[in-house]
Amino acid sequence: MTLLADPAIYTWGPNPSPYPIQLPFDQYYGRYLYQQDFLNADGVSCCQITATSQCIGHPAVSLDNSARFYSGGMAIDYYFLPSDGGLDWEDLYLVFDHEGQTWYLVAIIHDEWSP
Repeated sequence: MTLLADPAIYTWGPNPSPYPIQLPFDQYYGRYLYQQDFLNADGVSCCQITATSQCIGHPAVSLDNSARFYSGGMAIDYYFLPSDGGLDWEDLYLVFDHEGQTWYLVAIIHDEWSP
């Protein structure tokens, strides 16, 4: 069985709300990871994660605290720019860290406007 077909309910987090996210992986994936076609994003950026990183596509409206957890890593940011209203942007980070000469995917971070 693959993770997408697994019916088990997992607790995902952290969540900005006080309630944990409890969903099977396929529902979590569709809502919190890949609700846009990030392969065809408006833009892609890449940067070294430092204590002052502004890797995301929209640093003025979002807090990037990835350096707290992945200092020294590398983030690939796939982002959709906001429309005229400005509140419908989304980012998907793929965070990599290395051990010796080998880089490993260590985090997938989805960021979006939330009221």
